[in-house]
Amino acid sequence: MTPWNAFAKIKARIDFLDWLVSCAGKFVLRENFLQLKIFPRRKLARTWKVLTERQIIEQLKREPLQLYPLDFVLVELPALGGPGQPDAAFDISWRGKRGYRFLAEIKGRATPQAILTAAHQAKGYAFDRSGTYPLVLVPYLSPARLDELEKLGVSAVDLCGNGVVQVPDQWLVVRAGNPNRFPDSEPLRSVYRGVASLVARAFLAKPTFARVSDVQSFIQERAGAITLATVSKAISRLEEDLIVSRGAEGLRLFPGREAPRQAER
Repeated sequence: MTPWNAFAKIKARIDFLDWLVSCAGKFVLRENFLQLKIFPRRKLARTWKVLTERQIIEQLKREPLQLYPLDFVLVELPALGGPGQPDAAFDISWRGKRGYRFLAEIKGRATPQAILTAAHQAKGYAFDRSGTYPLVLVPYLSPARLDELEKLGVSAVDLCGNGVVQVPDQWLVVRAGNPNRFPDSEPLRSVYRGVASLVARAFLAKPTFARVSDVQSFIQERAGAITLATVSKAISRLEEDLIVSRGAEGLRLFPGREAPRQAER
Protein backbone atom coordinates (compact mmCIF):
# COMPACT_ATOMS: atom_id res chain seq x y z
CA MET A 1 0.00 0.00 0.00
CA THR A 2 1.42 3.35 -1.00
CA PRO A 3 1.71 6.18 1.59
CA TRP A 4 -0.95 8.11 -0.31
CA ASN A 5 -3.46 5.25 -0.15
CA ALA A 6 -2.79 4.82 3.58
CA PHE A 7 -3.37 8.53 4.15
CA ALA A 8 -6.60 8.45 2.12
CA LYS A 9 -7.94 5.57 4.21
CA ILE A 10 -7.15 7.35 7.49
CA LYS A 11 -8.79 10.56 6.26
CA ALA A 12 -11.91 8.67 5.12
CA ARG A 13 -12.21 7.09 8.56
CA ILE A 14 -11.84 10.44 10.32
CA ASP A 15 -14.50 11.98 8.04
CA PHE A 16 -16.81 9.07 8.82
CA LEU A 17 -16.33 9.51 12.58
CA ASP A 18 -17.08 13.23 12.27
CA TRP A 19 -20.33 12.43 10.47
CA LEU A 20 -21.23 9.80 13.06
CA VAL A 21 -20.71 12.21 15.94
CA SER A 22 -22.88 14.81 14.17
CA CYS A 23 -25.75 12.36 14.64
CA ALA A 24 -25.50 12.75 18.45
CA GLY A 25 -28.57 11.54 20.27
CA LYS A 26 -29.28 8.75 17.79
CA PHE A 27 -26.94 6.18 19.28
CA VAL A 28 -28.33 3.07 20.96
CA LEU A 29 -26.04 2.61 23.95
CA ARG A 30 -26.26 -0.18 26.46
CA GLU A 31 -23.28 -2.46 26.97
CA ASN A 32 -20.66 -0.90 24.67
CA PHE A 33 -20.62 2.48 26.39
CA LEU A 34 -17.20 3.52 25.14
CA GLN A 35 -17.16 1.64 21.88
CA LEU A 36 -16.64 4.82 19.88
CA LYS A 37 -13.70 7.01 20.86
CA ILE A 38 -13.44 10.48 19.39
CA PHE A 39 -10.33 12.64 19.36
CA PRO A 40 -11.00 16.22 18.16
CA ARG A 41 -8.54 17.14 15.41
CA ARG A 42 -8.36 20.83 16.16
CA LYS A 43 -9.73 23.52 18.42
CA LEU A 44 -11.99 26.22 17.12
CA ALA A 45 -9.86 29.04 15.83
CA ARG A 46 -12.42 31.76 16.39
CA THR A 47 -14.76 32.71 19.21
CA TRP A 48 -17.82 34.92 19.14
CA LYS A 49 -19.10 37.26 21.78
CA VAL A 50 -22.63 36.58 23.01
CA LEU A 51 -24.90 39.62 22.65
CA THR A 52 -26.50 41.06 25.77
CA GLU A 53 -30.09 42.27 25.91
CA ARG A 54 -28.89 45.87 26.10
CA GLN A 55 -26.69 45.43 23.02
CA ILE A 56 -29.63 43.98 21.10
CA ILE A 57 -31.80 46.99 21.97
CA GLU A 58 -29.04 49.40 20.92
CA GLN A 59 -28.69 47.54 17.61
CA LEU A 60 -32.46 47.78 17.04
CA LYS A 61 -32.24 51.56 17.40
CA ARG A 62 -29.66 51.58 14.58
CA GLU A 63 -31.14 48.81 12.43
CA PRO A 64 -34.93 48.31 12.67
CA LEU A 65 -36.27 44.79 12.46
CA GLN A 66 -37.23 43.59 9.00
CA LEU A 67 -39.79 40.90 8.23
CA TYR A 68 -41.61 41.56 4.96
CA PRO A 69 -44.39 42.71 4.63
CA LEU A 70 -44.42 43.95 8.24
CA ASP A 71 -43.05 47.23 9.58
CA PHE A 72 -41.59 47.37 13.09
CA VAL A 73 -41.45 50.56 15.17
CA LEU A 74 -39.60 50.42 18.48
CA VAL A 75 -41.73 52.21 21.10
CA GLU A 76 -40.23 54.08 24.03
CA LEU A 77 -42.32 53.38 27.13
CA PRO A 78 -41.62 54.16 30.78
CA ALA A 79 -40.57 51.29 33.06
CA LEU A 80 -39.50 49.06 30.17
CA GLY A 81 -36.79 46.64 31.21
CA GLY A 82 -37.62 46.87 34.91
CA PRO A 83 -38.49 43.94 37.18
CA GLY A 84 -41.52 42.13 35.80
CA GLN A 85 -41.64 44.46 32.79
CA PRO A 86 -41.08 43.68 29.09
CA ASP A 87 -37.66 44.47 27.65
CA ALA A 88 -39.12 46.34 24.66
CA ALA A 89 -42.36 47.23 22.90
CA PHE A 90 -43.04 47.31 19.17
CA ASP A 91 -45.87 48.68 17.08
CA ILE A 92 -46.07 46.26 14.13
CA SER A 93 -48.11 47.18 11.06
CA TRP A 94 -48.83 45.53 7.72
CA ARG A 95 -47.42 47.87 5.06
CA GLY A 96 -48.33 50.92 7.09
CA LYS A 97 -51.93 49.88 7.65
CA ARG A 98 -53.57 48.95 10.94
CA GLY A 99 -51.10 47.55 13.43
CA TYR A 100 -50.81 45.93 16.82
CA ARG A 101 -48.60 46.42 19.86
CA PHE A 102 -46.28 43.60 20.86
CA LEU A 103 -44.44 43.33 24.18
CA ALA A 104 -41.07 41.65 23.85
CA GLU A 105 -38.86 39.51 26.03
CA ILE A 106 -35.28 39.67 24.75
CA LYS A 107 -32.67 36.95 25.25
CA GLY A 108 -29.01 37.15 24.28
CA ARG A 109 -28.83 33.42 23.63
CA ALA A 110 -31.24 31.26 21.66
CA THR A 111 -31.04 27.94 23.50
CA PRO A 112 -34.28 25.93 23.67
CA GLN A 113 -34.50 26.59 27.42
CA ALA A 114 -33.98 30.36 27.02
CA ILE A 115 -36.57 30.58 24.23
CA LEU A 116 -39.15 28.59 26.20
CA THR A 117 -38.62 30.82 29.25
CA ALA A 118 -38.89 33.96 27.11
CA ALA A 119 -42.12 32.69 25.53
CA HIS A 120 -43.78 32.20 28.92
CA GLN A 121 -42.57 35.61 30.12
CA ALA A 122 -43.85 37.36 26.99
CA LYS A 123 -47.25 35.66 27.29
CA GLY A 124 -47.42 36.94 30.86
CA TYR A 125 -46.75 40.53 29.74
CA ALA A 126 -49.52 40.36 27.14
CA PHE A 127 -51.95 38.73 29.58
CA ASP A 128 -51.50 41.62 32.02
CA ARG A 129 -51.98 44.30 29.32
CA SER A 130 -55.16 44.03 27.28
CA GLY A 131 -54.82 44.57 23.54
CA THR A 132 -51.15 43.56 23.33
CA TYR A 133 -49.45 40.44 22.01
CA PRO A 134 -46.36 38.47 23.12
CA LEU A 135 -43.07 38.64 21.23
CA VAL A 136 -39.74 36.88 21.71
CA LEU A 137 -36.60 38.50 20.32
CA VAL A 138 -33.27 36.65 20.09
CA PRO A 139 -30.19 36.87 17.83
CA TYR A 140 -31.16 33.81 15.78
CA LEU A 141 -34.13 31.45 15.35
CA SER A 142 -33.85 28.12 13.58
CA PRO A 143 -36.83 26.71 11.65
CA ALA A 144 -37.39 24.19 14.46
CA ARG A 145 -37.58 26.95 17.09
CA LEU A 146 -40.00 28.94 14.91
CA ASP A 147 -42.29 25.92 14.59
CA GLU A 148 -42.32 25.44 18.36
CA LEU A 149 -43.13 29.10 19.03
CA GLU A 150 -45.90 29.13 16.43
CA LYS A 151 -47.50 26.16 18.20
CA LEU A 152 -47.23 28.03 21.51
CA GLY A 153 -49.06 30.99 19.99
CA VAL A 154 -46.11 33.34 20.56
CA SER A 155 -44.59 35.60 17.91
CA ALA A 156 -40.81 35.68 17.59
CA VAL A 157 -38.24 37.45 15.45
CA ASP A 158 -34.45 37.45 15.28
CA LEU A 159 -31.72 39.77 14.05
CA CYS A 160 -31.15 37.67 10.91
CA GLY A 161 -34.50 38.21 9.19
CA ASN A 162 -36.25 35.08 10.44
CA GLY A 163 -39.49 35.16 12.39
CA VAL A 164 -43.11 34.26 12.92
CA VAL A 165 -45.64 36.99 13.73
CA GLN A 166 -49.18 35.97 14.51
CA VAL A 167 -52.39 37.72 15.56
CA PRO A 168 -55.29 35.29 16.07
CA ASP A 169 -57.66 35.28 13.07
CA GLN A 170 -55.74 38.20 11.51
CA TRP A 171 -52.04 37.58 10.76
CA LEU A 172 -49.66 34.71 10.27
CA VAL A 173 -46.36 35.76 8.72
CA VAL A 174 -43.47 33.28 8.68
CA ARG A 175 -39.98 33.86 7.33
CA ALA A 176 -37.23 31.26 7.81
CA GLY A 177 -33.98 30.06 6.28
CA ASN A 178 -31.69 33.07 6.74
CA PRO A 179 -28.28 32.03 8.12
CA ASN A 180 -27.15 32.69 11.67
CA ARG A 181 -25.09 35.88 11.84
CA PHE A 182 -24.47 35.51 15.57
CA PRO A 183 -23.11 32.03 16.37
CA ASP A 184 -22.37 32.00 20.07
CA SER A 185 -19.54 30.12 21.71
CA GLU A 186 -18.75 29.25 25.27
CA PRO A 187 -15.89 27.28 26.85
CA LEU A 188 -17.80 24.08 26.04
CA ARG A 189 -18.68 24.67 22.40
CA SER A 190 -20.50 21.38 21.82
CA VAL A 191 -21.69 18.86 24.34
CA TYR A 192 -22.17 16.27 21.60
CA ARG A 193 -18.51 15.95 20.57
CA GLY A 194 -15.33 14.63 22.09
CA VAL A 195 -15.00 13.90 25.80
CA ALA A 196 -18.07 15.98 26.72
CA SER A 197 -20.27 13.67 24.65
CA LEU A 198 -19.71 10.95 27.25
CA VAL A 199 -22.10 12.81 29.55
CA ALA A 200 -24.99 12.64 27.07
CA ARG A 201 -24.22 8.96 26.48
CA ALA A 202 -24.30 8.34 30.21
CA PHE A 203 -27.86 9.66 30.42
CA LEU A 204 -28.89 7.51 27.44
CA ALA A 205 -27.57 4.44 29.25
CA LYS A 206 -28.88 5.47 32.70
CA PRO A 207 -31.63 8.14 32.65
CA THR A 208 -31.35 9.24 36.31
CA PHE A 209 -28.50 10.30 38.61
CA ALA A 210 -28.64 11.71 42.13
CA ARG A 211 -25.62 14.01 41.78
CA VAL A 212 -23.20 15.40 39.21
CA SER A 213 -20.40 13.34 40.76
CA ASP A 214 -22.45 10.19 40.14
CA VAL A 215 -22.36 10.90 36.42
CA GLN A 216 -18.57 11.22 36.55
CA SER A 217 -18.29 7.95 38.50
CA PHE A 218 -20.56 6.18 36.00
CA ILE A 219 -18.31 7.26 33.12
CA GLN A 220 -15.07 6.44 34.94
CA GLU A 221 -16.33 2.96 35.85
CA ARG A 222 -16.56 2.33 32.12
CA ALA A 223 -12.97 3.43 31.45
CA GLY A 224 -13.88 6.98 30.51
CA ALA A 225 -11.56 9.83 31.50
CA ILE A 226 -13.42 13.06 32.30
CA THR A 227 -13.13 15.80 34.91
CA LEU A 228 -15.93 16.86 37.25
CA ALA A 229 -15.82 20.38 35.80
CA THR A 230 -16.43 19.06 32.28
CA VAL A 231 -19.33 16.92 33.53
CA SER A 232 -20.89 19.93 35.27
CA LYS A 233 -20.57 22.17 32.17
CA ALA A 234 -21.95 19.46 29.92
CA ILE A 235 -24.99 18.95 32.17
CA SER A 236 -25.67 22.70 32.21
CA ARG A 237 -25.64 22.74 28.41
CA LEU A 238 -27.89 19.66 28.25
CA GLU A 239 -30.33 21.51 30.53
CA GLU A 240 -30.35 24.45 28.11
CA ASP A 241 -31.06 22.07 25.23
CA LEU A 242 -33.95 20.52 27.22
CA ILE A 243 -32.24 17.13 27.22
CA VAL A 244 -31.67 16.88 30.98
CA SER A 245 -33.69 18.33 33.86
CA ARG A 246 -32.53 19.07 37.39
CA GLY A 247 -34.91 18.77 40.34
CA ALA A 248 -35.41 17.57 43.90
CA GLU A 249 -34.91 13.98 42.77
CA GLY A 250 -31.61 14.79 41.09
CA LEU A 251 -30.72 14.74 37.41
CA ARG A 252 -32.86 12.97 34.86
CA LEU A 253 -33.36 12.65 31.14
CA PHE A 254 -36.34 14.62 29.84
CA PRO A 255 -39.36 12.42 29.10
CA GLY A 256 -39.28 11.23 25.50
CA ARG A 257 -35.49 11.60 25.22
CA GLU A 258 -34.72 7.98 26.07
CA ALA A 259 -32.69 5.94 23.60
CA PRO A 260 -34.79 3.52 21.58
CA ARG A 261 -34.63 -0.11 22.61
CA GLN A 262 -32.73 -2.49 20.39
CA ALA A 263 -34.98 -4.68 18.31
CA GLU A 264 -35.26 -8.23 19.56
CA ARG A 265 -33.56 -10.79 17.41
